[in-house]
Amino acid sequence: SVGEQSSKENLTKIRNADAVILTDIPVSAGNMKNLEAFKIAASEGKTAICVGQTPPEKRDFAGGRVVELLSEIYRMKVVRVPDAKGVMKVLQDIK
Repeated sequence: SVGEQSSKENLTKIRNADAVILTDIPVSAGNMKNLEAFKIAASEGKTAICVGQTPPEKRDFAGGRVVELLSEIYRMKVVRVPDAKGVMKVLQDIK
């Protein structure tokens, strides 16, 4: 699981990055802070890329919290791409 100190370090690294990428990994209570950090980065105007096509409900191992958080993220200004090629295109465009 992601502890408080690791979460703070992760958010600092995210804030120093040109972009942040969220893959369609399974999410449980143990790694929920990573999803929350992605949402913070997106809300702060960071180039935020969601990659993958797995429906949120198939990735949610946190009792519906992942579906709810991803729904909020998807309503934000994020770029959704199906695969690594899409990610590379977005990254090339921000340089």
